[in-house]
Amino acid sequence: MLAARNVLNRWKNAKITVFDKRPEPRFAEERHGWIKYDGTGLKGDVAYWTRTALAENRFQFVQIRDNQQLDLQPFRYATFTCGFERCDLPSVYFAGEPIDLQKVDYDPHTGQIATGLYGVGIAFPEVWVDPGGYREPRVGFANSFVTHLERLLAADDEDRREFTLTCPS
Repeated sequence: MLAARNVLNRWKNAKITVFDKRPEPRFAEERHGWIKYDGTGLKGDVAYWTRTALAENRFQFVQIRDNQQLDLQPFRYATFTCGFERCDLPSVYFAGEPIDLQKVDYDPHTGQIATGLYGVGIAFPEVWVDPGGYREPRVGFANSFVTHLERLLAADDEDRREFTLTCPS
């Protein structure tokens, strides 16, 4: 949902479709002394934005089934985001070609899977080398995922208007 918010903040008239295995976004729930969905539920500003954006129909939320093939032909761009661990990803049909996301190679610096198709997050993490020479996937949130997503969005042309964000969960 953060990716959807970032896209809509940057391109106000973009059309967003979010595909998820859940029928609706999951929100963290305050309980007496603990938080239900603490690790997987939306919190804070993103939770508030998501509730507001859903109420205002700013994006479409579509539930998908396991092993469902998604036809992304109507979309000019697609970005895959993933929660906290890589799960089974759908096969997609994009730019006239079937793509098996489980087996595809991607550029770990740009997230590019194919022309116009990008992946970010746990399923397609940015890989970087620290000053000591250690290579690692950048799977943290603010200093990794968000920074990488912003870099990818800024690197592409300004006329991007249609996005698909999928959140397999």
